[in-house]
Amino acid sequence: GYLLGRQATVRSALEPLAQALSFDTVESDDRLAFRIRGREAVATIDARDLLPLDARTAEAWRERRTQELELPERLSVVHIDKDADFGQGTQSAKRVSASSPAGTTGSRHQLSLQLPIVLDATTAKRIAERTLVAAWLERSAYEAQLPPDRLALEPTDVIDVVFPSGSA
Repeated sequence: GYLLGRQATVRSALEPLAQALSFDTVESDDRLAFRIRGREAVATIDARDLLPLDARTAEAWRERRTQELELPERLSVVHIDKDADFGQGTQSAKRVSASSPAGTTGSRHQLSLQLPIVLDATTAKRIAERTLVAAWLERSAYEAQLPPDRLALEPTDVIDVVFPSGSA
């Protein structure tokens, strides 16, 4: 079950579901499409074909990386617990780093994900673990401008960009 306690926009109703179930929403051909994250690439683009982001520097690729201290060390999922008479339940996941002397990351950031979804404790724990790992794996954001012949690509499409060094 999924609980909406008050009137809400479609977007605000879908966001907790998207976060819990790892999908993105996009409008495609005048319809909403729900795409699972982690799909295979739909296109491969040579980095030399990217358009410049800045005419002065001819830079065509930018990477922004979130600092470790800004990423969550612990993530808690607050949910409706079906095994506790539909009361509130909380399951947590903590990131541990083998390279740290204390076995933890440098981050002390705590994050709470409020899900108005009926779940059992095991599923909520899996969501906490998956969301925590995703926050760390998705810490880099990339920016590029595609040429006009790539207009068919949609915002949620996964692409591989191949650089002259051979890295993607």
